[in-house]
Amino acid sequence: ISLTPQTYLFLKQRFSEQIAVFHSGLSAGERYDEWMKVKRGEAKIVLGARSAVFAPLESIGAIIIDEQHETSYKSDQYPKYTAGEVAKKRCGLSGAKLILGSATPDIGTYYAAAQGEYKLLEMPDRLFGLCLPGVEVVDMREELKNGNRSMISGRLYDELERTFAAGGQAMLFLNRRGYSTFVMCRSCGYAVQCDSCDVTMTYHKTKGELKCHYCGKTKPLETVCPQCGKPHLKYFGTGTQQIEEQVKQMFPGVRVLRMDLDTMAEKDAHLKAFERFSGGEADVLIGTQMITKGFDFENVAVSAVIAADTMLNIPDYRSAEQAFCQITQIAGRAGRKQAGRVILQTYNAEHYAVRYAAKHDYKGFFAHETAIRKLAQLPPFATLVQVQFSGADEQDVIACVKDFLTKLKTVLLPHKNDIISVRASELAVKRANDMYRYHILVGLKRRGPAQKGMYTLFSSVNYTHKNVLAGIDENPSGMV
Repeated sequence: ISLTPQTYLFLKQRFSEQIAVFHSGLSAGERYDEWMKVKRGEAKIVLGARSAVFAPLESIGAIIIDEQHETSYKSDQYPKYTAGEVAKKRCGLSGAKLILGSATPDIGTYYAAAQGEYKLLEMPDRLFGLCLPGVEVVDMREELKNGNRSMISGRLYDELERTFAAGGQAMLFLNRRGYSTFVMCRSCGYAVQCDSCDVTMTYHKTKGELKCHYCGKTKPLETVCPQCGKPHLKYFGTGTQQIEEQVKQMFPGVRVLRMDLDTMAEKDAHLKAFERFSGGEADVLIGTQMITKGFDFENVAVSAVIAADTMLNIPDYRSAEQAFCQITQIAGRAGRKQAGRVILQTYNAEHYAVRYAAKHDYKGFFAHETAIRKLAQLPPFATLVQVQFSGADEQDVIACVKDFLTKLKTVLLPHKNDIISVRASELAVKRANDMYRYHILVGLKRRGPAQKGMYTLFSSVNYTHKNVLAGIDENPSGMV
C-alpha cells in the first residue's frame, strides 16, 4: 500500500485516467466503484496490493508484480493465497505475460528461475550509470564499549550531520514501532504482558500507554510493579518513536517524518507522507519496513539500518533471507540521483546476511542460504505443510490436534519415503487474542500424493463442534 501513491502518480502521467486502484485502505464504496470501472472496461490498468490480482479484467496482457519478494503478497487469513500463484494461474489461462520484479527475489522464485521455470532477466547496473551506495557496517558492541548507549552510532551521527548541513535527506529504518519494546520491573523481573496474548506489551510514549501488537489492546502506564509493588519499572528496547525523539534531540530544528502503523492509520496517510518527503518538507524519514519498499526519493543521501538484529533473531527459517532483503532494500533508497551512503548498525557484524548485504551480493547470499536449506531439507528443496488449530479452550485445541495427527499418520503411512518430518507443537506465541494456537508441521520431500492426501484429510474434518478453527497452508510465511 505504501508504494501505491508513488506508482499511481508515475502511471497517471503516462496513461491519464485509465487506472483503477485496489487496496485495503479503500472504503467499501470506493472499492465497488473501482471494481465497476474495471468491469465496464473504463480502466486498462489495475494498480494495487495483493487483492488487485482478482480484478475483473476481461483481456489481460500482462501482470507485473513489483517487489515480488514481499511476504505481504501472501494473505494472512484463511483460505490463504499467494498473489504470485494467482497471477501465474490467470496468466496461464489468458496467455498473458507474468513479470516478477525485485532487487532481492525470494529464494524460492530465484531458484525456480535458475531451474528454468522462469526466464531470468538481470539488471546488474543502476540506471543513469550511478553506482550502488557504499555500505559501512557499524558494530554496536564497540559503540557500547566506547560509552555510546544510544541507538545512533558515532558514524551515523557524523553522516546525518554532514547530510543535513548539505541540505540532503536521510532515511532511518527500524522494524519496531512504539517507544520501548517492553517494560520490566528491575526488582522482581516481571515484564508487563498482554492479558489476552502471550507477549509483552510495547510502550507507546505518544499516547502514554502500553499496547499489544498482536491484539491491539492497551493498558495505562503503571507507576509501580503490579507484581511486587515496587516503583522500579524500566523501559527496555527501542522503537521508531524513540529514534524520532533521539534525532530531534541530537539535531534541533531538523524536520522529522515517521512512517509506521501508528502514523499511517488515517486515510491517505501514505500519500500525504510521500508528498511531504518527496517535496522536501522533511529532512529525515524514520520508519518500519514500509519505508524499505521501492521509493524513489532523489535527495536521499544517506540511509541507515538502526538495528539489523531485530530481523535476524526471529524464530523462522527465513529470518536471514528477510533480513538480507530489508537491508538491501533500505540501502537502495540512498543515492538514487547522486552518490549515497549506507550505515548498517548491528550487534552481529559477522552474520552472513549482514556481510553479503554490505557487499550488495545477492548471488553470494543465495548460494550460502540455499546450501544451508538443502542440508536442512527446507524450501525450496522441500515443501512444508502446516495445519494450524486455534480455540479459546486449550484442552479442546490439544484434543483436535491429537485427533488430526492420528488420522494424518494413517494417511501418510503409504508415502513414508516422501516424509521428512511430522511435528506437532504450540506456536511460538501460544496465545493470541484469547485464542490458543497449536500446529502440525509436515516436511515433504516433494509435492505429490502425500501432500494431496493431507489436503483431502483436512477437507474431511470439522472441529467447529469444539469451537476450534483449523486452517492449512503450504510453506507458511510466518510460524510465530
